[in-house]
Amino acid sequence: MKSILIPNMSKHINFSNPFNGRKWLKLLNSDIKYGILFKKNLKYDKKKLGFSFSSNNYGLRGPCNVHASNIILGTSFAMGLSVDEGSNWYDLAIDNNKWFNASMPVGPQNNIELINDFYKGDFKTLLYVYHPNIWKISRSFDTALRKKKDIFSHLKWKTSFSSVLPLYLKWISKENIKIKLGYSVYKRNNGKEYHLDTRYNYLDFISNTKFVNKQISLLNQIFKKFSKVIIIRVPVKEEIFPINNNNLIDLKNNYNLFWNLFKNNNDNNNLYFYDYSKKHFSIDDYLQYDTHWNQQGNQTFANLVKKILLDNNINS
Repeated sequence: MKSILIPNMSKHINFSNPFNGRKWLKLLNSDIKYGILFKKNLKYDKKKLGFSFSSNNYGLRGPCNVHASNIILGTSFAMGLSVDEGSNWYDLAIDNNKWFNASMPVGPQNNIELINDFYKGDFKTLLYVYHPNIWKISRSFDTALRKKKDIFSHLKWKTSFSSVLPLYLKWISKENIKIKLGYSVYKRNNGKEYHLDTRYNYLDFISNTKFVNKQISLLNQIFKKFSKVIIIRVPVKEEIFPINNNNLIDLKNNYNLFWNLFKNNNDNNNLYFYDYSKKHFSIDDYLQYDTHWNQQGNQTFANLVKKILLDNNINS
């Protein structure tokens, strides 16, 4: 546990730690219209974040040809995070000159605004990386938008050392409580310890159905712009870790509920669904204490994407 909780001394990437989260937030500019964007043209070696990192001239990451026929959209898994430059899945799977990556962990309305303002291509192909965090992220940005607040103000995000120190102490206290309640689990597999959050992006279905339907409607507005939409559902490590845990079973059921709602309420005939939540990935594809893929996981996804694009005759 020491390697997880002590700030700036961990060998492991872990953005739930407020001191590490602070580094992430300091890369961002809030924007009421687009939600968040990175500060433009950043370039860091791995000393700052634990992995090398860059942003482009649009405040985004990855392929940035706004005139390309193909777009990538999704949250941070699509955006690329937590591995060195050159090791993100899109670096391994596609020709950057033929794509525009508009992905950010924001809501669909923010996606619409960004595409309308930034994208200059012919809307041939959309590759949408579906991750269950889309709903909680969307809820935060939707509420901020309705209140006409930027996301930093709405979520009270702070980046100063003095503000993060008490958050860190509170995080340790909450983490110990979550461990006792079974919401935070540390388990070993193949000689490595992994952190699992058994409530990771859990969302109550009954109280959020109307909200989710609104977000699906917004996503449909995006999907209808494109000739072909490839939707790939990717798993989080809580779904594939080899452990019997009732909380994790409930979590998986929750994910499936929202996925089915999303899938069954899309009326476009240009959608092609690929569900990889139960196959192809292993726990070895994930970082131990962060939610994202490691280098191996990015390669796993890159291999799947290359096959999908080939099968669909998409010039990648």
